[in-house]
Parts: sequence; C-alpha cells; structure tokens
Amino acid sequence: MYAAGYLNTEINEVDTNKIEWKKAKKLWKTDILTRLESYNPFGPRSKPTSEYFMVNRLLDQINAFLPNLEGLRDYSSVISRLFDFINISKILTNDLVYNVRKDDVNNRKQIKQELMDNREKKIKEKELLEEKREAERNKIIEVMITNFE
Repeated sequence: MYAAGYLNTEINEVDTNKIEWKKAKKLWKTDILTRLESYNPFGPRSKPTSEYFMVNRLLDQINAFLPNLEGLRDYSSVISRLFDFINISKILTNDLVYNVRKDDVNNRKQIKQELMDNREKKIKEKELLEEKREAERNKIIEVMITNFE
C-alpha cells in the first residue's frame, strides 16, 4: 500500500503502524493496481518527503514521553536511561546537533538543486546551439543549391 503512494495515516489505525483493513479495503480498487504498475523502486522518489521527516518524528516521539517520565522508568530502566542521556545531551548541546544537521541537510539540498539547475541550463544551451548550427547548415545548403542551379 505504501508503494502505491498511500500515506500511513490513510490506512493505519490512529497512532499505530497496524493496518486498518476496513480503510485498506476501500482503497483496494483498480487504481491501486495502476499505481503499483507505475511504481519505480529505482531512482529518486516521485513524491518528496517533508524536510527533517525522520528527525522531527524522533523528536516528537521523545517529547511524547516527557509527561509520563515515571511510567517510562517503570517500563524499562534501560530506555529511561537512554532517554535521560538524550535529554542531557539535548540540554548540553542546546539543540546544536539538531540545528547543525538541519543546516547540513539544507546546504546539501541547495547544492544539489543548483547542480541540477546548472545541468538543465547547459542542456538547453546545447540544444539552442544545435538548432542554431542546423539553421546555419540549412542556409548554406540553400545558398549552394541556388548557386548550383
């Protein structure tokens, strides 16, 4: 279902990764088959994911435990210590790591976009140059034909 382009919020139960089959059954039509046929697992994704999707998702999950910290400690001491480490690291770095990561992602996306734009520009310039050369060749051929006659 995900490969067909449906979001997990469209087919999963609320706040879980469990598929709600009643919702999925409604989406199971001939449309899904055409979507699956057009699915290409290679190359870039056709639908862009939101920026910082994974980082924001992890931060949301971590922040969901804040009100129920005692319940987390009762659930697992290992997870609670990991959570304490993350919180201490977050306080010590003042979200520095998160901001550096966001800046790095932004810079890499910007560089990639500039390279793609530059490539497209050069391809267009090459096409225009070829058209210009072809027009000049045609003019020369016409002049030669008229002079020959």
